[in-house]
Amino acid sequence: VRPKSRQRALPPPVGSSTFFLSPRTGSGRPRACTTALLDMATPVENPLVRFVTFGAVIPFLPDPLHMVGVAIVALLIIMVIVGYVLEKFMAKPAFTLKDVPSLKGKIAVITGGHSGIGYESALALAKRGAKVIIASRSDREGEAAVESIKDVLNAEAHEAGVSTSGVTWPVEYRNLDLGSLASVRKFVKAYGEGPLHILINAAEVSMCPFSLTDDGFERQIGVNHLGHFCLTALLAPSLKAAGAASSSRVVFVTNRNHENSYPGGVDFGSLRSRAGYNPALAYGQSKLCNILVAYKFAKRLGHCGVLVNAVHPGSVDLNVQIKDNSGDYSNWGPFAPLLRVMRATGPFATIGVGEASLSVIWAATAMDVSTNNITGKYIVPQGQQGVPSRFARDQQLAKRVWDWSVEACQLESLPEPLREKFAVQESTTVAEARKVPQKIAVDSTVDAEEVNKVFVWMGVSPSLQSTCGESLYTSFPGALPGSAITKRVAAILRDYGLTPENTIYGQSICSDEINNEKGDLANLMADYWGELFPLGGIGGAPYAGKTGFGAFSHHVPDGGNVVVLYGPHIGVASEGELGKYMRIGQSCNSDACGAIVAAYKQCCQECKEEETKASARNKNPFSALGATPAGLGQRKASHHEHDMQQSWLRSKVRPALPRIKEAKTPIVELTHTVYDAINDMMHSIINHGFGTGKLVLIGGIQINLQAPYEDHFLPLTFEVSSKDTSPVDLLPKLHMKAMREVAAAGAAAAASTKAE
Repeated sequence: VRPKSRQRALPPPVGSSTFFLSPRTGSGRPRACTTALLDMATPVENPLVRFVTFGAVIPFLPDPLHMVGVAIVALLIIMVIVGYVLEKFMAKPAFTLKDVPSLKGKIAVITGGHSGIGYESALALAKRGAKVIIASRSDREGEAAVESIKDVLNAEAHEAGVSTSGVTWPVEYRNLDLGSLASVRKFVKAYGEGPLHILINAAEVSMCPFSLTDDGFERQIGVNHLGHFCLTALLAPSLKAAGAASSSRVVFVTNRNHENSYPGGVDFGSLRSRAGYNPALAYGQSKLCNILVAYKFAKRLGHCGVLVNAVHPGSVDLNVQIKDNSGDYSNWGPFAPLLRVMRATGPFATIGVGEASLSVIWAATAMDVSTNNITGKYIVPQGQQGVPSRFARDQQLAKRVWDWSVEACQLESLPEPLREKFAVQESTTVAEARKVPQKIAVDSTVDAEEVNKVFVWMGVSPSLQSTCGESLYTSFPGALPGSAITKRVAAILRDYGLTPENTIYGQSICSDEINNEKGDLANLMADYWGELFPLGGIGGAPYAGKTGFGAFSHHVPDGGNVVVLYGPHIGVASEGELGKYMRIGQSCNSDACGAIVAAYKQCCQECKEEETKASARNKNPFSALGATPAGLGQRKASHHEHDMQQSWLRSKVRPALPRIKEAKTPIVELTHTVYDAINDMMHSIINHGFGTGKLVLIGGIQINLQAPYEDHFLPLTFEVSSKDTSPVDLLPKLHMKAMREVAAAGAAAAASTKAE
């Protein structure tokens, strides 16, 4: 209220809804003239009018506030100008609804499809021809969503001049209560065994008061996590059926709230109890579980063409007074660019439901996802790969959540696609052909399993009951820790007169840093034998060739010897996934060996392109290559002058493509195929021209394991030869001596423990 000395009566209102404001003069005295500015009887919704009103009121503020008001107006004007400039240069969305490919013939199930992101996703997929099943707990809301989508489709058809008479849009509603595992099973049973191409898990309850689901679980973990986990697991056979032809997709809709969870990430004591319940933390916990199981599903379903990702759609702004669901700011006039900038950056970052659904739709439909095999990732807006919280990257926590979920959902026997991933045993014939012993007995009381138990006891090998140990021992029977290999090789070769003083050492292994970490085989061998001469490159092949081997071997002392270690490598992740390894500084597993996996993918892509070209010429796709699809593998792989090492790998993988694809565990078959090629190349470049000493070849597959375990080595070649003698196979001797050593160590350790 203005002080009395400065008050001035205003003229009476005009009519019943108009009043006048008297602007101030430059000297601070009110002017006599007045101007009608605003009809107060009508709600002021236009922000431009609000701004003008605010500016008009400034003259009537006391002097201190008057200056503040002027400053605020000036700042807003500057921000509007900056907004226009920034908007002009801001990156446009890389993916829009126009980029969604045709989905005719595909089937999509969307939980929570009656509203929000689920509805927008259902509408987008229906527009592109997919059969959409909206799964919702509310019959009224679900059926209303179906009718709404059909109305939109009819309207667009009429605008395009297309008659919709007799058209039945493939959109339907089916009841699904994620808070009841019985309802989930009923839904899956009704769906049947047909293929399912897209599953979007978008339904959720958020920060609600404590209550329990029908199965006795806290509602947020029960609906947001367990219901979706059970649904995805039971639909795995249908997802696999669709993935056989072209990759099927599973999208878990999570968000940034997963960072705000209980201490330790998941409070397993709170999943059924009211004690310590916090709505916000319980919600974040459920979103964290979405990410953890998405990773696990991706790893277990990856072998059958199912791509699984967790998507954070962005901070969704549901305030429709600011903008509608499409993110349209047009009603804000000149302030639209400013609001776009404020809502897209910093703490103000929010987006509309339609805009948020783009990331979900991208993960569910974009060609880039299948082309680049994007699976097991945390996707953030614009289809970028984000880095989730440290708990979301905790593999042990992921395994614990998975195991708890399986038990909670009473999945006594996981569906077949989820079990297949870890059925990694090779056929006996393949193992016999490679002369890899399935069970090497030292005597009647000591066998390979007992030896493995000793290594487990020593802490250098994973447990036989762990998924990592299962993958290691069944895929590479006979593999031993690097320290055992180093000691036994040294002991055996001493009998042949080889010592570090009279021997030079070379190795041909992949240049990947995980092969040369301290304490692993390559490092231990170099420490024992002395200076290392590198002969290989990516993949482990001896690219140094005959000239390189000759230069290396001529460094040998008079009458001295040469030892060479060689072979490819393969990673085994902590959770047992073959061909994967989490490197230092990375948040997710990556390919190991990356070069070999890349060569395989490149060869597959070349074959696919050749098929497409052949089909385009209206010929039998294999007519130019052979009578059967296997002919694809007989074509020579492409050669690139500036990528020679990778070209060599492709040339060795390409002829074996049919066999690799038909193998029960393709990654294991691929690794052995590359080893065979490296072994052949090594034998073709070696010679005994360095003198009368001995040449020792140690070939095999290096198996990279995560700490705290040692890298293991599967010895496939161990021979000694000289200019005057034929090669002597030392492989059986290596295995037997290694077995005896660890058996003796185990007996001594047991005796020591008993004595203590």
